[in-house]
Amino acid sequence: MSNAAHSSEIPHSFQDSVSNHRPEDKVLAALPTPRKVILLISLCVAQFLDTFANSSLFAAIPPISVQLGISNSDSVWLISGYQLTFASLLLSSGRLSDLYNPKYVFLSGAAAIAGFSLAAGFVRTQVPLIILRALMGVGAALTVPSALYLIIHLFPNPAQQSKAVALFAASAALGNVIGLIIGALIVSFSSWPWVFYTFAIIGAVLFFVVAILSPSPRSAYRAHHSVLNEARRFRSLDLFGVFLMTSGLVLFIFGVTTGSVNGWDTAQCLTPLIISVFLITGFFVWEARLSEDMAAIPPSLWRVRNFAVLAASATLPFMWWGAVQLLFSWIWQNVYGWTPIIAALHFLPLGLLGFPMNLLSSLLQQKFPLKWVIVFGQLIAIAGSLLLPFGNSPQHYWRFVFPGFCLGTSGITIAFTTVKHVVYH
Repeated sequence: MSNAAHSSEIPHSFQDSVSNHRPEDKVLAALPTPRKVILLISLCVAQFLDTFANSSLFAAIPPISVQLGISNSDSVWLISGYQLTFASLLLSSGRLSDLYNPKYVFLSGAAAIAGFSLAAGFVRTQVPLIILRALMGVGAALTVPSALYLIIHLFPNPAQQSKAVALFAASAALGNVIGLIIGALIVSFSSWPWVFYTFAIIGAVLFFVVAILSPSPRSAYRAHHSVLNEARRFRSLDLFGVFLMTSGLVLFIFGVTTGSVNGWDTAQCLTPLIISVFLITGFFVWEARLSEDMAAIPPSLWRVRNFAVLAASATLPFMWWGAVQLLFSWIWQNVYGWTPIIAALHFLPLGLLGFPMNLLSSLLQQKFPLKWVIVFGQLIAIAGSLLLPFGNSPQHYWRFVFPGFCLGTSGITIAFTTVKHVVYH
């Protein structure tokens, strides 16, 4: 469930888009039920693929690193490169789906995932592989918000819509659990390029199913927009602001990973760190100069009570799950000599506990103040994290790592789902 949560976030443009009544939106709602069900399953697979594309790669990172000569510090980019572009472009992608045709946005993302994944399977050098992973993140950022947009307008009835959106969110958790096992099976019985080929196959199937089953926009809708309106719509994507933030985050992480290897006083570390500070600062200055409807992250958001605290709390799950899975997958396979399948089976508590903890979190939210539910979840996560450093041998898995995984992922899940509840309500 390392990425389940981040994939189910709903960009602010989606909240507005529900009330829009564009011609193609009505066509979506009028589709026959069997066609809508097939489309819903396909769109949920897009959410599934987002987390699957990360979790299945954990088993493949050690053999990839060995074969391509990638250092431990650089191998983290195989995961973070994807996550950075995904997270940085998620808001803009949501707005893109709202302003333009979500079907074409989805198809562009599915095509990007399929094409870049296929290319990654043929690459045998470090830098091109990391770049292709980042481009796969761009494709995922295009598919997930547009898929959610289509689902919302496929099922305008509130009862049906809530069930469809819940299924969409659950697909992410399912992708994380299944990805661990499938990635391990592929690496064990085939080779790591087939992990990327699997992404490509799923992306291609999604492309053709949605291209055939989802209706296209009416030409009359496009005719209502003048050149000036089109220009304004394009400006509201805030591509320059997104570029500043994405570049700043990439350079910041590059500086941190380089500093941990080459030293914190080297030019390779300090130069990207300093530039990243200017870029991220420039992003907030730029956003402050834009009107609310033009900014990727409107400055007024930071004036909302507790928004900064909630935003920081929302990042903790990604940091915890990502660090735990990447670190232990490397130790178990490269140090202990475990097979990818054995390593994946030992990770199962991280994914399997997601479903019951979601239910428990919902019950706690109904009975206790939300602030204390978040604090409770974080305290449990801290307790679990304190156990993990003692799991320094295979014999210590059941004594320290297993309870650490159970407590950590339970606490993180409770805290994160409650944070989402606070943000949405």
